[in-house]
Amino acid sequence: MVVCCRMLWVKFVSFTPCFLLLQILLPETKMLENLKLENKKPATLLNKAMYKVEWLKYQERVKKKEEDDREKERVSFAQIDWHDFVVVETIDFPADEAGDLPPPVTPDELGARLIAQERYERMKEHPEEFAGEGEGEEEGDKDENDTMDVEME
Repeated sequence: MVVCCRMLWVKFVSFTPCFLLLQILLPETKMLENLKLENKKPATLLNKAMYKVEWLKYQERVKKKEEDDREKERVSFAQIDWHDFVVVETIDFPADEAGDLPPPVTPDELGARLIAQERYERMKEHPEEFAGEGEGEEEGDKDENDTMDVEME
């Protein structure tokens, strides 16, 4: 199979110059129309060339700016004396001690807390919008998920 592929590759490579030659000898009609138009109006050709030059200059400026930014960042990191940092205190948590830390928060609970916090902030700014929402709601009607009941301060 490898021999076959190599033979096809040689054949393909032999066709490539022929294809390029055909493109030059028999160009598309659209390309011919564009060439005739550019021959009649050389200003359009000059405008395209100027546009290309400006675009290349712009790309070079952007590239130079990015390189300068990277260089500034590298220099700023190099100026930091990392040996000046000192460990002030180490806190050890025993594996068997639970401690006073709250339980981990799931992404769903975090989202619910963020929504509740946004709603609380809107309620503080515009209390008239939320005036009738709490009426008629009993304790039994509340959601079983208490994450929304977190008081945000």
